Amino acid sequence: MRTEQLNYSMLDPQHNDYPIDTGIAEIIHEGFRRIITGDDRAEFLAAANKILVDTHGTNIIIHGDLGMVRIEDILTIKFCGTTGMARLKEIMTKSENARIFEYHYNGQAADCVNKSELAKIACDADHPRAAEIRRCLRVQKHVNIQWEVHTNATRH
Repeated sequence: MRTEQLNYSMLDPQHNDYPIDTGIAEIIHEGFRRIITGDDRAEFLAAANKILVDTHGTNIIIHGDLGMVRIEDILTIKFCGTTGMARLKEIMTKSENARIFEYHYNGQAADCVNKSELAKIACDADHPRAAEIRRCLRVQKHVNIQWEVHTNATRH
């Protein structure tokens, strides 16, 4: 049982700072301790990551004594086959949503300017262009978790 008070809190996307449960703070502190000391950490951090996402969700930062943990959603869009980009450009330029699409030709690479808005349309079952857009691309959401030890953190 710890005798010292742990100092960890959570920042939401609007930068509001909230206290976190002591049990979660202890898990985070132990994760940082294992990173700092090089102790067996892979399984522990995988379990801790799951607990953090299940408890607090994503797009947050938990910060405190030994470091910060960033938990964020990462959105990736991949175009289907060799014609996905061309089909999407055709759909978007003849629709009211042309403003969210800009075509960049860079060798063979093309990119969407506003991926989150394009993904929102593709995932909206009520949007009139959703089915057409989904045939052009694949949207995947991943959770990225980074443990960043403070440079002045000591071996606790």
